[in-house]
Amino acid sequence: MVVHKNRTLRSHLVDFLAQAGMRILADLDSVSELQANADYWKPGIVLLDIDLLRGELSEFLENMKQILPGAKVVLMGPEPEAYYARHVGTMGADLYLSERLKPHEWTAKLKSVAIRKI
Repeated sequence: MVVHKNRTLRSHLVDFLAQAGMRILADLDSVSELQANADYWKPGIVLLDIDLLRGELSEFLENMKQILPGAKVVLMGPEPEAYYARHVGTMGADLYLSERLKPHEWTAKLKSVAIRKI
């Protein structure tokens, strides 16, 4: 599942991930839509634009772990990975991906998260 505020970027991301062999259940533009429908879709990975959370990161991650206990939460944003990587991990996210990474790096990191046991 892909959640990003920018429709064009979200569309490119969905296309790229689908071409890499990943099944996209839905692409959304809001956290509220994700939370309202997550139990129905039951995604294995939630790829989320960190800017949509507006400082509610811990609360969101706790909520997602309750709604989808087996799902991996991957946050993405414009900052370099080192900037967020340590912090999101301690809050309960499975990975942070910088939007600056190359496509093959995204694919490799997402696939490694997908196979990692909780």
